[in-house]
Amino acid sequence: KNPIRRVFYVGSPNGFKIAQENDNRFLQIQDNNSYQHTFDPHFVYETNYRQPCVTTVEFDVRVGKDGFLLAEWRDRESPYRIGPSLRIRESQIEFSGQTCALQPGAWTHIKVICPVGEQSGENRTWTIAIRSGNASEQTFTVPGLDPGWKTFDRLVFAALSTADTTIDLDNIAVNRTE
Repeated sequence: KNPIRRVFYVGSPNGFKIAQENDNRFLQIQDNNSYQHTFDPHFVYETNYRQPCVTTVEFDVRVGKDGFLLAEWRDRESPYRIGPSLRIRESQIEFSGQTCALQPGAWTHIKVICPVGEQSGENRTWTIAIRSGNASEQTFTVPGLDPGWKTFDRLVFAALSTADTTIDLDNIAVNRTE
């Protein structure tokens, strides 16, 4: 079942386009220093996972030279609390103080599995699997979710670079199991 209720973007509609390479079409984010905020352009999936469950988020990403993408799980609180947070650059991904090298210019597949809700307590861990280009998949079990983060209401993708660059996204899937 697809839980996504709404997807919206912030910034100029010129910051997004459907690009094509060979027979593959994908979303291309075009970032530069013309936006009012460094986190623009960005877009949000409203997931609204408020009951205990396990979520799986998968996507393919390719970050251009000097590009910087934030992929972050958030609740609706003010200030919002954060679940898994990924900082993806052309040659590496950072998460919870760890890094993993990426093949520059290659598509990278990312899969995150994370519990949502109070059932997991303060010692929750989440898992990230990363396969960059033709490299073998690397899997990490990551400790340290904020104990206050209990609902997965939004999945945010934000381009954080001020350089003239592109970030390509494809095959985004968000699912849950009870």
